[in-house]
Amino acid sequence: MSTEFVMKNTRYIIRLIVLIMIAFFSFSLGLKVNVSANSTIPSDVRVEEHIFKNDTLELAYLLYLPKDYNKGDNYRLVLFMHGAGDRGFDFNVLHNIDYGFVSTYLDDPIYYENTILLVPQCPTPYLWVEDSWASGEYTMTKDPSPASSAVKELLDYVIYEYPIDISKMYAVGVSMGGMAVWDMIGRYPNLFAAAAPICGSLDVSK
Repeated sequence: MSTEFVMKNTRYIIRLIVLIMIAFFSFSLGLKVNVSANSTIPSDVRVEEHIFKNDTLELAYLLYLPKDYNKGDNYRLVLFMHGAGDRGFDFNVLHNIDYGFVSTYLDDPIYYENTILLVPQCPTPYLWVEDSWASGEYTMTKDPSPASSAVKELLDYVIYEYPIDISKMYAVGVSMGGMAVWDMIGRYPNLFAAAAPICGSLDVSK
């Protein structure tokens, strides 16, 4: 692994941490900035609506792609997992999922250039993790929840279909989504280069 690769990856992780800190304070203060597909999307970013189906469920998801996306290039991937209040199957809701993260992510090319942002929506009545987050911790089950399993399948699909640099994949989640990120890094410890679960319960034994 070259020094240049390590430095570039480290710089992006530091930038992502700063972005996550901004999102955390916005969420803590109750500031929720709506992101509309027709208003605050930068001109050099395009948003695609997709549906993923497996044998158990189907979920809606958005892909934020650089406008000059080229299959010949390599891209970072950022997965964002939302909280319980945004469950459903509604692209209008998906376009407005934010928690201070998406709007800040889209505010500066430092974050979104050469990067694909994946935002799946947990379908009702499922949960990303089928357990209560009230106590702050839980015991990880042998198998992931149907919704979390679908997200892992979706990740595998996106990695296959898009030129993702698998050494530069990141996960961010808030509330139920934070719990989902803890669950994913517990099950797949080598999947992400860095992860930021915010306000989410975890299995402390993992």
